[in-house]
Amino acid sequence: MLRLTVFALLALTSSAFAAKVTVSLPDGGPYLGWAAEGPGAPPAKAVRTRSTQIDLETTDYPGAKFVYVQDESSGKVAKLPLKANVETVTIAAKDFARLFKADVTVTRGGATPIDAAVVSIDGQKAIIGAASQGVATFYDVPTGDVKVKVEYNIGKLPATPIVQIVDLSKPVSIQAAGEVSMAPKSDGGDAGSAVGPGAATEAKPKVVKENSPNPIGSMLVTLGAVAVIAGLGYAALRYYKQNSGTVNEQLERLGVQIPKAPDDDLTSGDPAAPPAFKTPQPVQKIVLDPVSPVDLSAAAAIPTITQAVASAGYPSLLTADGETLAVNEGETIVGREAGLGLSLTGETSVSRNHAKFVRVGNQVTLEDLGSTNGSFVNGSKLTAATVLRPGDEIRFGAITFRYQG
Repeated sequence: MLRLTVFALLALTSSAFAAKVTVSLPDGGPYLGWAAEGPGAPPAKAVRTRSTQIDLETTDYPGAKFVYVQDESSGKVAKLPLKANVETVTIAAKDFARLFKADVTVTRGGATPIDAAVVSIDGQKAIIGAASQGVATFYDVPTGDVKVKVEYNIGKLPATPIVQIVDLSKPVSIQAAGEVSMAPKSDGGDAGSAVGPGAATEAKPKVVKENSPNPIGSMLVTLGAVAVIAGLGYAALRYYKQNSGTVNEQLERLGVQIPKAPDDDLTSGDPAAPPAFKTPQPVQKIVLDPVSPVDLSAAAAIPTITQAVASAGYPSLLTADGETLAVNEGETIVGREAGLGLSLTGETSVSRNHAKFVRVGNQVTLEDLGSTNGSFVNGSKLTAATVLRPGDEIRFGAITFRYQG
């Protein structure tokens, strides 16, 4: 009933928007218009015009909440909310007050693109991976001075995040690691400065130290998690005791062998009669025949998993056997070769270098490294770096894990 109610509300909400919205524009252009749920690159069905009017079919943009129009001559964008049953909206010249697109480049030593970082601007986050060439791209961002935050690692340890005030209308380049100046301005002003052409490497970032975690809070969170797990286990045990017949029947349908108590020799046919125990027989001495030693080299064919055990409250992987494995800071390579961050030795369905995890703080992304059998998250094959969420099912070849944040 609840699902039907939710679907009905969604249908009523989507049908409240007019089938076509006409956008009136000021003189100028050319313009590019579309509708979307939030900031992002224009979709394939965006409409380009040099006139003062754009007609948008709302059915071409499912889930859209806003109308976006980019002035391609100035590089700025206007955004207005879609309203129910409104067929005409007007955008004035003053509405083009935000930048359509801005790139932030993060380097090590001023030249080498950083290979893993998280960049935040105006409530938006972008993840830099190996394929990003050190560039984080943002859409629909404010003009003028804007705070940019860069989180990254030095080796496997988190570095102090960089917070810098920049002007996104100009090229922005931020240096990480030892090349970053940690000193504030000598004139006592704000430590961050706008980054302009040719002066990107001279901008002095304002460094903000993150608060260290409260050990008492971490302990309380851990105890709460243990209590929840214990409660779930106790509830499952009580349910099995009360419904053991139904549970065993379902398990047998799935092919699970349920051992039964050998009571035929202990009780008589009369359920009311007490059990008739057999007279104990003398213990027989067991003599084993000599056997040749077993060659344990065959055990190498059995896949083994090599990885550190995780601590509670940190990103980790749960194996099919219930073992919890830590996801360390920085890059963790997954493959069947020994000595990797996560070695699945002996597993032929896994490539030598199959995939990699990139952990920045408590955020973990997964990227396939061109493996033969592919990497999957919740059944979907990876084609690009993907941010993992607690509960995601991860599969490498025939090996499956559960991600825990």
